[in-house]
Order: sequence, then structure tokens, then C-alpha cells
Amino acid sequence: MTAKVRTAVRCLWRVAFLFILGLYGLRLKAQTNHANTVFKIGTFDRSSAEFAGGSPKQPVDFVVGQSSPAKNWPAEQRAILRSSLGQHTTNNAAAPRTITFSLDHAPAAAYRLHVALLIETASVPTLRVSINRKSGTFYLQPKLDSKMGAMIDSFDPANSHADVTFTFPGRYLHSGKNTIAFQIIEEADKAVPNAGLTYDAIELDRRSNAATKASSAQIVPTIFYRKQQGHLQEMVDVFIRYGERVKPGGSVELTIAGKHYRQALQGGQDFGEEKIEFAVPEFPAQAQLRWNVAGHTQHEDEFIDPQKKWALFVVPHIHLDVGYSDYQAKVAAIQSRVMDEAMDLTAQHPDFRFSMDGEWNLAQFMKTRTPAEQQRAITAMQKRQLFVPAQYANLLTGFPTAETLIRSLYASANFSREHGTPMGIKSQTGW
Repeated sequence: MTAKVRTAVRCLWRVAFLFILGLYGLRLKAQTNHANTVFKIGTFDRSSAEFAGGSPKQPVDFVVGQSSPAKNWPAEQRAILRSSLGQHTTNNAAAPRTITFSLDHAPAAAYRLHVALLIETASVPTLRVSINRKSGTFYLQPKLDSKMGAMIDSFDPANSHADVTFTFPGRYLHSGKNTIAFQIIEEADKAVPNAGLTYDAIELDRRSNAATKASSAQIVPTIFYRKQQGHLQEMVDVFIRYGERVKPGGSVELTIAGKHYRQALQGGQDFGEEKIEFAVPEFPAQAQLRWNVAGHTQHEDEFIDPQKKWALFVVPHIHLDVGYSDYQAKVAAIQSRVMDEAMDLTAQHPDFRFSMDGEWNLAQFMKTRTPAEQQRAITAMQKRQLFVPAQYANLLTGFPTAETLIRSLYASANFSREHGTPMGIKSQTGW
């Protein structure tokens, strides 16, 4: 055996040994993590498929070891307004939701709770957690998710997910029966339709280290700006996280570019987070944050960048759904009338724009209008005031072949060539 061969064999044995050692380490870690798990409901896969559907008919009380996620834990939980917090509600979908579990021994030094959530509505409410009557609120910071973990993702591509993870002292629990409850709180002044959160998974683990920070802070510049006294101010959120009971009377001070901003802290929570909003000048700056909780002052330095300024252009649009909303002739009449109204609005408001939901709408309009009215529509499209999608109509993309989808572009393409109108926009083609 040559020296090169011996070296290659030794390398192979070393790789094999490290691979086996790595597998053993992963298995040992998995066993250790499993041994520290008090309970786990669901799977952390950004999907709520393992949970029950619909609204609960009675208050949810999930008993670990007895209840089933598929039967006893509905995926969605509706929100209530903060002004309604503490009031009795008969709406089981928005009522506090409880997990009941038992400890056969004295509590560990500390515990970690991990709640994974999906944001599938037009609101981002807060999560209120109660542990044996000790409670705190957590603010979500969603991240866009394009993995389509749940069925709803195929309907709305702008889904997000968020995680709430925190450690709490073992003294919050006791030997025997314990409860952890969740309630979704809407911070808005008025109710937001369908506001709520969807559960991905929930897990409670033991922790050997009992050390938890009394408080910590985070500075988060937002995309929201406000004009004050002729100057543009960016709204900056400061989150103070509490690891223990906090009485009212604390304060937080934000310093940016030599300017000081101060606000009082409400406190009153056993744990959780508090959000404070500041309006600050819009430029990159080194920020100093100081906060005082229970007589203890802490500080943190952080470089913050302004968020991007967004210009929002709202393009009105009407969905075409023949048969679902009404019979075909009536839908055609309504869609054509909408086009007339859109062009009237354009005459009154030059910046107004309108988008149809398919070339079918335009075809019905052209069949029922005078030559002058037809030319008015053509002119509006040439001026890019009225837009026609590339496709003939919304097609369920799971059913048509590729050829059908391509042929659905023919009508719009022919109209564009004949009249010199732009072609290129497309609507969502699947439901």
C-alpha cells in the first residue's frame, strides 16, 4: 500500500468517524430536548393543518395527554379590542384559550415557552399570555413567508409568520395542575374585521438556568412617517421586555443626534413587552436608549437606519366572477357600467386609474356601446387611464393546460395590436 493510498484511507476513516460522531450527537441532543419538553402542541412547520378547523362551540381548554390538536385546538383565534379586555364574552372564538398540564414533581429552575404564529389577516394583533394568573403581552414582528406551508397561502401570497419565545421563572408553576392561557388583543381604536392569529405550534421546555434579565430593549424604525411643524418625522418603536413584575412609574429616554425624547412606562405586567412610539428626525443616527424599571437604569447604544419611504398608488379594481355573483347577462351589464363610471372619474380626477379583471369585461363593453363610447374606452386605454389584463378571464390554474393559459392571452393581444393599446398587466390567475 503506497503512502498516498494510506493517507486516503486514513482520511476516509476520519470522515466516517466524524460522521458517526455527528449522528450520535444529534441523536443525543434530540433525546435531551425531548426529555426537557413539558408539552408540544402542533408541528413547527408554518402550517396549521394539524389543528381543528372552524370556530369553537365552547371555551377551549386543551388538556395535555388527553386532548387532540385535530379535535380540541382550533387553528384560528379571533381578537378582541383592548378596551374589551377583562369583560365577559360569549364569543368563544375570541375568548381566552387554555392549556392545562400537570407536573409530577417540583418545578424546574426556569421554563421556556415558544409560540409560533401565522398572520393571515389584515391586522397584526398582540398576544396576551397568562401563566397561572400571571400575565403579560407580547408584540409580534412578522416576517414575510413565501413557503406556502398552509392552504391559505395559495389564496394570498402576502402571508407572514412570527414567533414569541420567552423564559420565565420556575416559581410561576407548581407541582400538580397548571394552566397557560392565550388571548389575542387588537390594539386599534376600532374593531378590525376578522382580526386574529393562526397557530403553527406551541412548546413548553424546562431550562436548568434560572437567570432571566429583569428587562431588555429593542429599537425598531418603522415605515410610517409623520409631518410635524413642516418637518418629516419617522415613527420609531421601542420595545421594553420585562422578565419580572414591573410597577408603574418607570420611564424610557431615546437620544438621537443630540435630541432627547422621553416617555413614561405603564408597567403593571408580570412579564411581557411594552411598546413606546417616538417621532424622530429622518436620518441615520447613533441612538442611545435608557430606560428605568423598578429604580434600575439600563442603557443601550444602537445605530439605526431610516426605513424606506413608500409611495402608495391605489388602483381600483373589480373582480369578475360569472355565475357566483349573478347570471352572465347581468354581470356583463354591471361590468360595462363600471367601466363607464371609471372613465367618468378619470375625467373628474386626472390621476385616477382603473383596472379590469379580464378582457371579457372589455368585450362585453364593446358589444353594447356606441362607436363614440367605444372610442372613448380605447382612448382611455391608450392614455393608460384604463387597463385591461393580459388574460381573457381569471382561470383556475389547477385545471387548464399550458396551451389553454397561453390561448387565454389571444383576445387581449389582438385588441392591443388592432388599437395600439398597451398590454402587459395581469391579474392573479388562481383561487
